[in-house]
Amino acid sequence: MQNNDKDKNRNTKINDSSLKLFEFLKLLYEKNADYDNVINILKDDLKAGQTTNTIQVVLNKYINTLKVFGMNIIKENKKFKLLSSIYTMKFSLDDLKSINILSSTIKEFPDETLTEGVSEFLDNVTFRMNKEDKISYDNINQTHNYNFSFKYLELKEQIKQCQELCKNNQTLNIVYLKGTKEIHTKCTPKELIYDSKNVYFKLYDTQKKQNIEVSLFKILRIEVQPQIAKPNEMTHTVVYRLSGRLAKTYKLKPENEQMAAESPEGTLTVINRNESTNKLFQRLMRYGSNCEIISPKYAREEFKELINKTLNNYEEE
Repeated sequence: MQNNDKDKNRNTKINDSSLKLFEFLKLLYEKNADYDNVINILKDDLKAGQTTNTIQVVLNKYINTLKVFGMNIIKENKKFKLLSSIYTMKFSLDDLKSINILSSTIKEFPDETLTEGVSEFLDNVTFRMNKEDKISYDNINQTHNYNFSFKYLELKEQIKQCQELCKNNQTLNIVYLKGTKEIHTKCTPKELIYDSKNVYFKLYDTQKKQNIEVSLFKILRIEVQPQIAKPNEMTHTVVYRLSGRLAKTYKLKPENEQMAAESPEGTLTVINRNESTNKLFQRLMRYGSNCEIISPKYAREEFKELINKTLNNYEEE
């Protein structure tokens, strides 16, 4: 009977310790393993009046148990940190070189949000490397120093300014070059758009009621106004009608288009929201006589003018 009680007590202690170990592990994975939080989990193991040394003995018991499973744990600024995962992934040498290149590239990203997102991804990847791959990766980092620089790196300060303008959502007066002509426009900022050679400031022109994309290289002056953009100033809608075979085969752009109506005659009416007018017009031009812009009026007139300019290029002299 006494042996059964001893076995029962021993099993209870083992189960209790296992639960505490998993609670400790949960804090580590959540990056919330502050010293006080960990001690709170282990408080039943600690008796009143125990010294710092005996507390450390209890901590080491649990830390060493995790280390047996290959987990690397350190303590920094009263917080325990997990440097490796109990679950690891196997990486090839090419994988490690690719991760190294990506790690070098993000140093040059002008978009802070993108940099933070990719950095977090890289942390998660390296966290799941086994010991051998981590050593190989560290060696690659020391021997391969890539220097990546983008053509728009010189716009770093201007990019930072435009990012702040997008956050504040204030009305702007912008002067920019269109060809050789200076354009003055009142607008509200939306976002920055990047390609391999340029950065564009996407804006909502409050006078023409349309989205425009202006190269940062072309912007001459930005004046911030005290007004905050109204919600209806941040949207831009163009309605167009498709006919013929195109109406039957056209696939809506899920990010900004929806079907307004289908007619018995076989036409399709599409509502397009917030696509750059220039890009939309370039796309609709390909549809020729099978496409008609219905509204707004200014969009019909601009599209007609674009078509006429294109036709003029083919007139015989």
